[in-house]
Amino acid sequence: GKLSSEYHPWFANYMIVKRVAQEPNFHHLYLSLLEKLNSSELNQSMIMTTIQYVKILIKSDRIKTHSSDRSLLKNLGSWLGQMTIARDKPVLQKDLDLKKVILDAYEKGKMIAVIPFIH
Repeated sequence: GKLSSEYHPWFANYMIVKRVAQEPNFHHLYLSLLEKLNSSELNQSMIMTTIQYVKILIKSDRIKTHSSDRSLLKNLGSWLGQMTIARDKPVLQKDLDLKKVILDAYEKGKMIAVIPFIH
Protein backbone atom coordinates (compact mmCIF):
# COMPACT_ATOMS: atom_id res chain seq x y z
CA GLY A 1 0.00 0.00 0.00
CA LYS A 2 0.88 3.62 -0.43
CA LEU A 3 1.58 6.10 2.31
CA SER A 4 -1.29 8.57 2.13
CA SER A 5 -0.27 12.23 1.81
CA GLU A 6 -1.74 13.19 5.17
CA TYR A 7 1.06 11.14 6.78
CA HIS A 8 3.90 12.59 4.69
CA PRO A 9 4.88 15.30 7.21
CA TRP A 10 4.97 12.80 10.10
CA PHE A 11 6.83 10.20 8.06
CA ALA A 12 9.36 12.74 6.74
CA ASN A 13 10.02 14.09 10.23
CA TYR A 14 10.43 10.60 11.69
CA MET A 15 12.72 9.45 8.88
CA ILE A 16 14.94 12.53 8.91
CA VAL A 17 15.26 13.05 12.68
CA LYS A 18 15.26 9.46 13.93
CA ARG A 19 16.78 7.56 11.01
CA VAL A 20 18.58 9.55 8.28
CA ALA A 21 20.45 11.93 10.59
CA GLN A 22 21.67 9.10 12.80
CA GLU A 23 22.15 6.20 10.39
CA PRO A 24 24.27 7.16 7.37
CA ASN A 25 25.01 3.48 6.66
CA PHE A 26 21.34 2.99 5.80
CA HIS A 27 20.91 6.01 3.49
CA HIS A 28 20.92 3.72 0.43
CA LEU A 29 18.12 1.67 2.00
CA TYR A 30 16.02 4.76 2.75
CA LEU A 31 16.57 6.02 -0.79
CA SER A 32 15.38 2.64 -2.12
CA LEU A 33 12.28 2.85 0.07
CA LEU A 34 11.48 6.30 -1.32
CA GLU A 35 11.96 5.00 -4.86
CA LYS A 36 9.51 2.18 -4.16
CA LEU A 37 6.97 4.58 -2.67
CA ASN A 38 7.42 6.64 -5.84
CA SER A 39 5.88 9.89 -4.57
CA SER A 40 7.35 13.20 -5.68
CA GLU A 41 5.23 14.85 -2.98
CA LEU A 42 6.83 12.65 -0.30
CA ASN A 43 10.30 13.24 -1.76
CA GLN A 44 9.71 16.99 -1.58
CA SER A 45 8.52 16.65 2.00
CA MET A 46 11.70 14.70 2.85
CA ILE A 47 13.90 17.37 1.25
CA MET A 48 12.15 20.25 3.01
CA THR A 49 12.25 18.44 6.37
CA THR A 50 15.97 17.80 5.88
CA ILE A 51 16.58 21.48 5.12
CA GLN A 52 14.50 22.54 8.13
CA TYR A 53 16.51 20.26 10.46
CA VAL A 54 19.80 21.41 8.89
CA LYS A 55 18.89 25.04 9.61
CA ILE A 56 18.08 24.21 13.25
CA LEU A 57 21.44 22.46 13.68
CA ILE A 58 23.43 25.21 11.95
CA LYS A 59 21.81 27.94 14.08
CA SER A 60 22.66 26.12 17.30
CA ASP A 61 25.85 27.07 19.14
CA ARG A 62 26.15 23.45 20.29
CA ILE A 63 27.45 22.67 16.83
CA LYS A 64 30.80 24.22 17.84
CA THR A 65 31.32 22.00 20.87
CA HIS A 66 29.29 18.82 20.33
CA SER A 67 30.74 16.40 17.79
CA SER A 68 27.47 14.42 17.88
CA ASP A 69 25.59 17.44 16.48
CA ARG A 70 28.27 17.87 13.82
CA SER A 71 27.82 14.21 12.86
CA LEU A 72 24.07 14.71 12.45
CA LEU A 73 24.73 17.73 10.24
CA LYS A 74 27.30 15.86 8.13
CA ASN A 75 24.88 12.94 7.68
CA LEU A 76 22.10 15.31 6.65
CA GLY A 77 24.42 17.02 4.17
CA SER A 78 25.22 13.67 2.59
CA TRP A 79 21.54 12.73 2.50
CA LEU A 80 20.49 16.07 1.02
CA GLY A 81 23.08 15.66 -1.73
CA GLN A 82 21.78 12.18 -2.54
CA MET A 83 18.19 13.45 -2.64
CA THR A 84 19.00 16.46 -4.82
CA ILE A 85 22.34 16.95 -6.58
CA ALA A 86 22.83 13.21 -7.24
CA ARG A 87 19.43 13.28 -8.99
CA ASP A 88 20.21 16.45 -10.95
CA LYS A 89 17.89 18.49 -8.73
CA PRO A 90 19.29 21.71 -7.32
CA VAL A 91 19.08 22.83 -3.71
CA LEU A 92 17.26 26.09 -4.29
CA GLN A 93 18.83 29.20 -2.80
CA LYS A 94 15.43 30.28 -1.44
CA ASP A 95 15.29 27.01 0.54
CA LEU A 96 18.92 26.86 1.69
CA ASP A 97 21.41 29.55 0.71
CA LEU A 98 24.68 27.64 0.88
CA LYS A 99 26.84 30.71 0.26
CA LYS A 100 25.17 32.47 3.19
CA VAL A 101 25.56 29.34 5.34
CA ILE A 102 29.33 29.38 4.68
CA LEU A 103 29.70 33.11 5.33
CA ASP A 104 27.64 32.94 8.54
CA ALA A 105 29.62 29.93 9.71
CA TYR A 106 32.87 31.76 9.07
CA GLU A 107 31.69 34.81 11.04
CA LYS A 108 30.35 32.73 13.94
CA GLY A 109 33.18 30.22 14.21
CA LYS A 110 31.14 27.29 12.94
CA MET A 111 33.29 26.25 9.98
CA ILE A 112 34.20 23.06 11.86
CA ALA A 113 30.57 21.99 11.40
CA VAL A 114 29.69 23.52 8.06
CA ILE A 115 32.61 22.31 5.94
CA PRO A 116 31.81 18.58 6.47
CA PHE A 117 28.13 19.38 5.83
CA ILE A 118 28.81 21.03 2.50
CA HIS A 119 31.48 18.55 1.47
